[in-house]
Amino acid sequence: MTTGETEEEAAREFELEYVVRGRRMWGTRVHGDGQTEEASNGEWQFLVQLDMAELSALRELVESSGFFELPEEIEPEIPVADGSMLSWTVALGDRRHSVSALNVTSREHAVLAKLDEELQRVVGEALNREADEEEEE
Repeated sequence: MTTGETEEEAAREFELEYVVRGRRMWGTRVHGDGQTEEASNGEWQFLVQLDMAELSALRELVESSGFFELPEEIEPEIPVADGSMLSWTVALGDRRHSVSALNVTSREHAVLAKLDEELQRVVGEALNREADEEEEE
């Protein structure tokens, strides 16, 4: 967040997308307003609404992780003829960067592993919060 920028203004200038393409396509997309979608076989559908704290956590991790310094393509250590293509795309303010990896899971790369863990954590928290709110009704 820059000086004088509110959390809401900062979040609006943020978007994160994680997609895996192989025999099928699936992924997660977080918009700057917290709306989170998931895709299965190319169909994007609303999943959950993240709150400002969850959005800030993702944004801060992107800023501190070195994501924007990663190469656009990450090659596997051992060549593979067929497999899955993983891609991360992040827009943050005026910066936009995509990283693709063929047959490299997020867990095999430190920066991508951190992003994957944080994305799963905040989406999981939001889903749990939503389920708790539905139970209270």
